[in-house]
Amino acid sequence: MEPLDRQESVAGWSSPPRVALLSSASRRPDMVVRIQELRPIVEQYFRIVYEDYDGEVPWNGNGVDLCIVFGGDGSILRAARKMGNQQRPVLAVNLGRLGFLADIMPEQLPQALQRVCQSDFSIVEHLMIRCGIQHSGQEVSH
Repeated sequence: MEPLDRQESVAGWSSPPRVALLSSASRRPDMVVRIQELRPIVEQYFRIVYEDYDGEVPWNGNGVDLCIVFGGDGSILRAARKMGNQQRPVLAVNLGRLGFLADIMPEQLPQALQRVCQSDFSIVEHLMIRCGIQHSGQEVSH
């Protein structure tokens, strides 16, 4: 399969689509190495405009069409929390221990990216609930 033609794009997305790479990888140096190995595959299909592997880079979703999250379910949940009210579709690549939400394995990444470029995907929406704990009328945790 050929990478995305620079003139094509998923409806409503930039051409080529702009992606953010997210992970909680700084806790695991082996994961950072693996992400850097996979980065050239992503660059064949998309333009990377944002990267954050330790949760320290402020999120600005402007101009981001898709987030590729590397890690396990915890990385996906942290990415969703980071995006807050500026959610973007997430493609999750399982580099973690659990894979309930992250079901794409690294060796499946080229085929998954090709399918995204061909609009051959669906978006599953999940709820995000914000909770707080109050004690004597004061919020003590959220």
